[in-house]
Amino acid sequence: MTRATPIAAVDDTRRICTQNGKIETLELINLSKSFPGVDALKGFSATFRAGEVIGLVGENGAGKSTLIKVLSGVFRPSSGHFSINGQATEFSAPYEAEQAGIRTIYQELILCQHLTVAENILLGTEPRMGGLLKPFFIDQAALRDRAAELLREINVELPLDAPIAELTIAQQQMTEIAKALAGDAAFLIMDEPTSSLSKHEIEHLLELIQSLKAQGRLILFVSHRIDEVLAVTDRIVVLRDGELVGEIATAEATHDQIIQMMVGRNLDFKSEIQSVDENERAVLEVRDLVVPPDQPPVSFDLRPGEILCLAGLVGAGRSEILHAIFQSRPGPSGQVVLDDAPLRGVHPSDAIKQGLGFVPEDRKLQGIILSMTVSDNLTLPALGQLTDVGLINFQRERSLVSDLVKRYLIRTPSSEVPVRNLSGGNQQKVVLAKWLSLHPKVLLIDEPTRGVDVGGKAEIYRLLRNMADVGVGILMVSSEIEEVLRIATRVLVVAQGRITKQLAGEQITEQAILQAAFVQGA
Repeated sequence: MTRATPIAAVDDTRRICTQNGKIETLELINLSKSFPGVDALKGFSATFRAGEVIGLVGENGAGKSTLIKVLSGVFRPSSGHFSINGQATEFSAPYEAEQAGIRTIYQELILCQHLTVAENILLGTEPRMGGLLKPFFIDQAALRDRAAELLREINVELPLDAPIAELTIAQQQMTEIAKALAGDAAFLIMDEPTSSLSKHEIEHLLELIQSLKAQGRLILFVSHRIDEVLAVTDRIVVLRDGELVGEIATAEATHDQIIQMMVGRNLDFKSEIQSVDENERAVLEVRDLVVPPDQPPVSFDLRPGEILCLAGLVGAGRSEILHAIFQSRPGPSGQVVLDDAPLRGVHPSDAIKQGLGFVPEDRKLQGIILSMTVSDNLTLPALGQLTDVGLINFQRERSLVSDLVKRYLIRTPSSEVPVRNLSGGNQQKVVLAKWLSLHPKVLLIDEPTRGVDVGGKAEIYRLLRNMADVGVGILMVSSEIEEVLRIATRVLVVAQGRITKQLAGEQITEQAILQAAFVQGA
């Protein structure tokens, strides 16, 4: 078995592993990876070939992320190995995998926020100036030209000189793809690449994947969106509990069949949407709310037991409305009335005390503290209720944590493990559960199932429905129209910062939402 360690040896490894710059075959042979108390991957074997798109599906915690990180050089397998073009290969660091032609686009984007789009795309492969001393300097003109060329290859327009921090999540996703292609990837791993994209951007990405396939690249497409997997892949590999459940040709697969293989049971996503009395007093009233910079005023009501969804395109201004209500961003004007009383204060802590909870879109950045335990994350907003004369009552804390873990089906080996060790779906349940422990009057929730598998989605839908049934008002942002159709009591379509349409009951259709989302002159 060859193993790349020094940089000089990496180039040799790539020459051994690739033919004409391509990975012709990639064989995974009994790959296993264990962590303390957890067998994340168990004897996985499969063969991937150049010029095909492989779909990798499974619930959160099934082992997908572990497999990706083994292939990317982040983890070394506990046992088993893989071979490239018949040559047994092993990586001890991600850069070795990249030198061998493997590039990974992670769901949580890895970009330098202070660098420009062009600098991020060519990071690590920057063209240098000529001459004796000039090799120490980057050729900025060549860098911009090469970045522009890569963006043209994927038919994307981005502001080359703009810092990444100024881009939308969708634009950052496209930057990541261009960055991967800058390294001449022979094997491209895409982990939930469409989770933050609009419908149009998703269609563009799927077309791009077919174009990359035609170039002879091998692509591993990892997604919870089964319809997209069925639309773009040649074969589908299904993982469950760290083990390979089976492979199936995409042409022979059905949506329900894939889901049943993933979860080992049938799932019923349908929920009985209860109508809400329009004459009932509102639990949340928003009047002439203006979100800087200079957005049009927004007004609406939310009633107890209602799931009101803000639908629309990525970048329409929906998340900004939630942040303005929760007072987590400075500068909004207008009035917010919660349970017949004007919302007081200018800080999220004031909103929380008055009965608001907020589940943000980026759970890792804003929803949880990754280094803290599951227990600490669950009780963080409720510490005031768990203290006696300034000291935490650990018995009450343990009781609350135990109740929340059981009630919200949080799958964790222990409540004392760091929350970063949990799957994405279970991290999301932790975020939800910590707010529900406060019994909020209104819960603001941004993209409730982003990065969550089909089984986890069903559980979150039931959880939200149960909350509404006991009178909690839910104001939700979702970019998944299927999700909106399944769970929303009422829909407000947002386009360019203003509400363009209100839909209820049978009016809530995909066509009606898209027509209002793409309204001209909004």
